[in-house]
Parts: sequence; structure tokens; C-alpha cells
Amino acid sequence: MKRISIFLLLLTAIWLAGCGAPASTLTPLSVTQLKYILMDYFGGMAVDHGILYCDPDRYPLQIDDQEHKNALEKFVQIAKMPIGFK
Repeated sequence: MKRISIFLLLLTAIWLAGCGAPASTLTPLSVTQLKYILMDYFGGMAVDHGILYCDPDRYPLQIDDQEHKNALEKFVQIAKMPIGFK
């Protein structure tokens, strides 16, 4: 009976010692960091491997100088974002 009591006491002590530890010490990642992690995981962006990107400025129809205009408009939006632009 004494052995069982000591065993239960030790088991409870070990269990309680594990309860005091934090569940996770990881810091949350931003959306931009998660996107880069996914691109690295899948092999980057390329035609023959990785993530295939279809540029809406060039496909299905490319309009002259429209890509430059869209890039300037998008840059203004990106520059206003505190997470993606530093």
C-alpha cells in the first residue's frame, strides 16, 4: 500500500510539473511570412515547378501599357498596408 501511495504521489508531481509549462512558445506569423513559407515549401514560383502564377495583365489578353498602370495603382495600395510594406 505504501508503494502505491508513493507511486501516485510521484505521478501527481510529474503531472503537475508538466501543467506549469506554457503550451506554446511560438510567435504568430504575419500573412506575408506565411505566403513566403508556402512558396518555399512548394518550390517557389516557376513555369515547370512550384506555384504557377497567371498574370492578369498578360493573360488572356495583353493591353499595351496596362501592366504599368495597374502596377502603379497596386503599389499605392501596398504602400498603405503596414504588414506587407516596410
